[in-house]
Amino acid sequence: MDNFVVTICLLNGLLMLLTIMGNVLVLTAMLTTPSLRSPSTIFLCGLAVSDLLVGFVVKPIYIGFRLNPGPELEHLAYILVSFACSVSFCTMTAISVDRFMALYFHLRYPDMMTNKRAVNISLSLWFLACTTSCIRLWNVTYAKLVMALGIAICLMISTLLYIEIYQIARKHQLQIQIQQQPIMQTETVDHKQNLTRWKRSALNTSI
Repeated sequence: MDNFVVTICLLNGLLMLLTIMGNVLVLTAMLTTPSLRSPSTIFLCGLAVSDLLVGFVVKPIYIGFRLNPGPELEHLAYILVSFACSVSFCTMTAISVDRFMALYFHLRYPDMMTNKRAVNISLSLWFLACTTSCIRLWNVTYAKLVMALGIAICLMISTLLYIEIYQIARKHQLQIQIQQQPIMQTETVDHKQNLTRWKRSALNTSI
């Protein structure tokens, strides 16, 4: 057997275990902590479930295809890969939209985005991902084009929204600095430290 194939299978096996363990911990924390239940965590749960699908189903089938190549297994592997990728990209885009809404419409956000609405959106994204991934059964070339276009749109929307989020946060930062000019120096230092922590948190979220 080719050393490259063996290496690919070993790496996928390791990533499969890490994916399963990591996302099980994420789901356990969210489902057992009532204070974490919000529209944002519902989207994160959807992302974790799609990653679990990758760990439990997609990667084992892909490893099987690599070890024992065949047209049927190849077809199934790439359909599942397309489905999992579609769910992940759509959900990540929904998360960026949700966080933009929470910042831009901070007063109306609780009425605009409820837990029930977040669940309905998540289910709709899963249905959309299932539909687009099944296009491969009809036309492989067309399915690849749809997949590439979908990824490009999701990345563009997420990028633009995170840029807008940064600009809104920057505007709020300047307003706070103007309002706090008369405040004592020690409070200004604490405020700058809080802003530094917030920027790092926002950067980690976008990554």
